[in-house]
Amino acid sequence: MGVQPAKYDLEIDQAATFRKHLTWMDDEEKPIDLTGFSALMQVRRNLGREMIVELSTDNGRIWLGGVEGTITLRLDAEKTAELIPGTYVYDLLLISAGGINYRLLEGKVIVREAVSIP
Repeated sequence: MGVQPAKYDLEIDQAATFRKHLTWMDDEEKPIDLTGFSALMQVRRNLGREMIVELSTDNGRIWLGGVEGTITLRLDAEKTAELIPGTYVYDLLLISAGGINYRLLEGKVIVREAVSIP
């Protein structure tokens, strides 16, 4: 199953909880079973530059929904408060139990500045 990464930009509000729900579907619009998969998403200032934040199944910032094919990205408000407003780049990898990497998404992350930061 070859996957061309989809272009998808994300917006994060500084100092607010960020959650994004996605579903990986096949060509027939059926969810792809993510049982046994892990996931990794890194946000960087530019390609090859310092990492700003990492989301993964290992650190609990990505949740995978098994047979439903769902992917939930999440950052708590404390973490988003640390982000400097601006535009960054990211990609999202899904790794099968057999070690095959699928680069599912890529795009920009736009962090919007908050006025109120607790």
